[in-house]
Amino acid sequence: MTPKTLILGTAAAAGALVRLATPGSLGAGDVKLSGSLGAVLGAAGWAALAAAAALAALFTLAVAAARRHSGRVPHGPALLTATWLCAIFPGAP
Repeated sequence: MTPKTLILGTAAAAGALVRLATPGSLGAGDVKLSGSLGAVLGAAGWAALAAAAALAALFTLAVAAARRHSGRVPHGPALLTATWLCAIFPGAP
């Protein structure tokens, strides 16, 4: 298995986990936002893409766990936070 395949698989699994755990969290705005965030993460490298996807999933799931009474949890702030962290600290992942 190549590193690129592993990274893309991690990103897809993180997205699927968020989608299954909080079905109302991913809307059209998040899909539009992910294109520009992908460009930023692409400049940082493939590892940053996988790290940001995993971090965003963890952030969204943490907010969903803290807000158990509400069925909808926005995923956009987690995407922005994870991208920001991976862009500021590109060598960390």
